[in-house]
Amino acid sequence: MAGISERDTYGRTGVPRIWGVIVGAALLLLALVDLVAGHHGLKVDGHTAFMAASTLDVAYGVMGAAALASTFFGEVAVKITLRTIGIVLAVLVGVGIAARASIGKALGFPTKIPMGINLLDLLMAVAVLVIAFSAARLSYAAD
Repeated sequence: MAGISERDTYGRTGVPRIWGVIVGAALLLLALVDLVAGHHGLKVDGHTAFMAASTLDVAYGVMGAAALASTFFGEVAVKITLRTIGIVLAVLVGVGIAARASIGKALGFPTKIPMGINLLDLLMAVAVLVIAFSAARLSYAAD
């Protein structure tokens, strides 16, 4: 017990916590952009990429806040939170593709969920899952 080891010091601001902050900020930013885009949406190359949908925007905000909050509870909490967020986004994409009309109404869209939003959620799900599962290997890369 001579002092704090290098491993303990690195763990306080480790790679998973940094990724937790990045993912949390990205999800909160996505919720904000959706709200700014409004119900008419923002189209990218003819496809709706951002559109205000009350339930979906609340879900993005909750997931973003959870990712940010988990950084205060340690690297294990961040990894579990990011894995959960990635799985929730992947399920959302699967249901969004299989039942576009019903999930669109449930999430607060005026009609079926736009494919551009499904694509964006798919990209986020893949990115978050890759980050969450590779963070385990990156935790103490400095050792």
